[in-house]
Amino acid sequence: MKKDTFLKKAFISFFEDDVPSMAAQLAFYINVAFFPFIVFMFIIISTTPLLGEENLYDLISILPNQTANLVYDVLHHVSTSKSIAIASGVVSLWSMSNAIVTITKALNKFYDVEENRNFIKTRLIGIFFAILILVTILLNFVLILAGSLIGSFLIKFWPRYYVLWNVLRILVPFALMSVLFAFIYKTLPNINLSFKKSFLGAIFSSVMWTIFSAVFSYYVNNFAKYDIIYGSIAGVVVLITWVFISSYIILIGGEINAFKAGYFHKKEIKRKIR
Repeated sequence: MKKDTFLKKAFISFFEDDVPSMAAQLAFYINVAFFPFIVFMFIIISTTPLLGEENLYDLISILPNQTANLVYDVLHHVSTSKSIAIASGVVSLWSMSNAIVTITKALNKFYDVEENRNFIKTRLIGIFFAILILVTILLNFVLILAGSLIGSFLIKFWPRYYVLWNVLRILVPFALMSVLFAFIYKTLPNINLSFKKSFLGAIFSSVMWTIFSAVFSYYVNNFAKYDIIYGSIAGVVVLITWVFISSYIILIGGEINAFKAGYFHKKEIKRKIR
């Protein structure tokens, strides 16, 4: 009997682990958290000298134009009051913690392990990772905003380091994203894993999400005509689509790690038996 290939087994594992359903559930929680999360982040940044009206689009430039306009309108009318900041923070962190719990359930399913941590512990882990995601986004945003200022300083006093800085401005956010994904894939499943076993999926998710976001934004901005079909809610539809596919990418990264670990572990056992 002919043995199944690696790719065929990976494809079968993808559907056996019910990745599409888990991605839909994850996308729901991320969509619920999206606007409170953006508002909360905006209010935090607006209390510093980093953010002005002209910087708003730097914050949301990764999004397609229709969605970016929708987000800009929301942020433009948001007050920086403490009550809104607290409410947005609570809603966003709780909703994002739900998304993290969903990722945890998915990863446990991928590794075929049971969850024996109690509700409080899993919820605290979810809130911790929600805060970690917020911090990572803020650090990347600071690099975007402060990058030009630092670049101007370097070209004035140390011009030979200017090119290096422009390279670092691209590599550092990507590295932060990869480390974040690796930390998620290592910590969330109820199994002891090393960073080494988590980095393949993390690199995949970082690369694919970056490429997908750029391609999707270009496609929507230049070819798609969502506004003709959906009218005023076109920005919402584009956002939901972007989040849904992003959720797929996040879970596929975890599935790659789990499948790789299980597949090669079984091959190692077969070699020992022989």
